[in-house]
Amino acid sequence: MPPVTNPEFIAEFCTVSESVLGQAMPELGDSVRLRLAERLVSAFIREWGGCALYVPKADHLARHRRNRAIVRDHDGTLASANRLAREHHITLQQVYRILKTTKTQPGSHAHPATSGTTTRDPTP
Repeated sequence: MPPVTNPEFIAEFCTVSESVLGQAMPELGDSVRLRLAERLVSAFIREWGGCALYVPKADHLARHRRNRAIVRDHDGTLASANRLAREHHITLQQVYRILKTTKTQPGSHAHPATSGTTTRDPTP
């Protein structure tokens, strides 16, 4: 995929945001949906504008959510770990690796939506 220039990215981000809002809240009118999308994009620009930003693929978020669910649902027993491995279609070893690495990461007790997103390098 070729690099996307800033104006193209902003326009596409606004279009995607508007589309997602429409799918999530179909009762919103077109003008409300557009205003909300523009506010979302503006907030993103205010927070991250001028930073070099890497956006991971969607599977990164899915893995993060899965890992947080495993940590949340594990009760410390082998039976629990086995159940979680079956539920998430991963090995028992992977469950224990997730438990070990997630609990030792800074901010691992933070809310999943904010974990790891509070720090950034402000230098241009």
